[in-house]
Amino acid sequence: MAYANVISALKERPMKTLTLLYAVLFGLSLMLLAASPERTVLYYIVIAALATVVMLQIMTKEHTDTTVVILLLQIMFLMLNVLWGATLKYYYYIGYTDILDHTRLMNDLLTSGYVTEAFGIYMPFALWHILCDYLLLLTGLGLPVNKIAYITCGLIFAFVPPAIYLVSERLLKHRKIALLSALVVVFYPILITYGMYSIPRSVCSFLFIVLFWLLLESPKHIKYYLLALLATLAIIIYHTVSIPYVLVMLLLMYLLYQIFAKEEKSPITYSYLIIASAMTLLYWVINAQELVRTLLVNIMMQAPIGAFTKSIYTAPLNELFNYLQYSPTVLFVILATLIVIGHKKIGTNVKILCLEALLLVPVAFPGPLMMVNKLSGNFNFQRFEEYTFLFVGIVAAIGLYYLYTKVKTNVRPFLILLFAIWVVLSVSNDRVALDNPIVKRPFYTFYVTEEETTSIQLLNNMKMDSTYMLSDYITVRYLESLPTFDANYTRMLQVYNNERFLTNRSEDVILIRDGELKKRPMQLYYSPDGEFSSRNESLYTLSNYYYRDNPVFSSLASQDKIFSSKTISAYTGLDRYVPPEPEVNETVSNQSGNATYRNTSMLMGPSKTGPGR
Repeated sequence: MAYANVISALKERPMKTLTLLYAVLFGLSLMLLAASPERTVLYYIVIAALATVVMLQIMTKEHTDTTVVILLLQIMFLMLNVLWGATLKYYYYIGYTDILDHTRLMNDLLTSGYVTEAFGIYMPFALWHILCDYLLLLTGLGLPVNKIAYITCGLIFAFVPPAIYLVSERLLKHRKIALLSALVVVFYPILITYGMYSIPRSVCSFLFIVLFWLLLESPKHIKYYLLALLATLAIIIYHTVSIPYVLVMLLLMYLLYQIFAKEEKSPITYSYLIIASAMTLLYWVINAQELVRTLLVNIMMQAPIGAFTKSIYTAPLNELFNYLQYSPTVLFVILATLIVIGHKKIGTNVKILCLEALLLVPVAFPGPLMMVNKLSGNFNFQRFEEYTFLFVGIVAAIGLYYLYTKVKTNVRPFLILLFAIWVVLSVSNDRVALDNPIVKRPFYTFYVTEEETTSIQLLNNMKMDSTYMLSDYITVRYLESLPTFDANYTRMLQVYNNERFLTNRSEDVILIRDGELKKRPMQLYYSPDGEFSSRNESLYTLSNYYYRDNPVFSSLASQDKIFSSKTISAYTGLDRYVPPEPEVNETVSNQSGNATYRNTSMLMGPSKTGPGR
């Protein structure tokens, strides 16, 4: 009977035509992925066309249970295409490098069979590592454990759109808007980022949706309330640092109900907030004392020096283009809020939802608030963005629906074009498409090749004892993930005055990723005084991006090249530099040239020593 309903739904002319077009475009996207070494602009356009086809299917007819299932399946496959099209395409997808650490921990767990001291502050929340290792052993696929993490995370995120649909339909009682909500989150940038990232806090994005749906259902029966507490516990265990951000957003909704709709029953109750907070504190006290100390140190320490990103000033047009995708989202959120608040027939729950989304806009998107170093660096305010998609995505879908239904028919093609451009910008910007964005900004490529990893490991094994391996940020992070990592003698390559590299002794190995340097700048450590620094913390403090035309790279021509491949070269023979004594009142000027300043503690993945990546 269900099969007959599906066939009947697909025979309807608009649905039949658009579903066939979806299938053709989906196949084309897979061919484009296979045909090119990197994802191309044409691939991004095809993804936008797929999303547009789904949007047209949603808007052109009323939907039965059968057509809802068909559309949700299309949206789920679109989500997998976007995520796996990056993580499974490349030899080693590294994202913002945190997956390297987690791969090391998963391999350590496989070897030892239990959670060891190597987990450090991750000991209280090793459930993601256990899950990935268990699936690797259970399936017997023989894949690297990081690939298992990508597959697992992709499958989990494939169920984000149906979960969003359930929440939206529960709140709005409107199938078209609920389906639009499910579609909008597929190209929500931060959700794409963490769907690819495949780290412990990625799972919490999905768990938060489940938690919120259970809270919405909790007034019906006590079992939903108990399940909501169980979902809260799951977030605490999977990534315990995420729960404060979740509770703050739920507290905001509770307060909005108390201020504007006290007569209505809030799905977020006072008792839930108290119990959830108590569960968090109890877990921290019993099982995460070191983490709490790290958090307190981060909060109390001096704010990082410098702006969130100097590239806002050095490459403003590049930055502007890579944030354009947020403009339609903000527009639709504001539009939806204005329409809903002034509409007498719309329920209080929807109005509170729109107010919540509007109030979260300052932390939902990169903006002026993130330029305050104390907030972005010490308090990690950018973490709110990882969970605001639930509210912002649904409200943006409301705005899109109302605009589509209210504009004249001859204006709709322009709105459809705007939607397609919105999707293209969302999947091709330099935050989520670091392999091949339409417009690049100073940053690194988010994958490493097999040749790179083989060469790096070979050089690391050949290195003499008590000599340093010096390279860019990505190479050092990769070396840290290896069992043979030498923590005492691996450092970021240090640059002084844009004209020389610094070494401890002439036998130190300078490793340059030539393949990366042709496409992107290299992230190296900036030495303010010309003294070689052997301190570990120097790796993760201040760094600059150096392009290949920077004079410092020409200084390697006079050094001994001990290794060369298509993507890697290595040098030795550079003696330790002794800087001249500065004159009285002499100041050391900051390097400029082709270097771009960046504070690595404020990257999307925090510094190596930061809490709860």
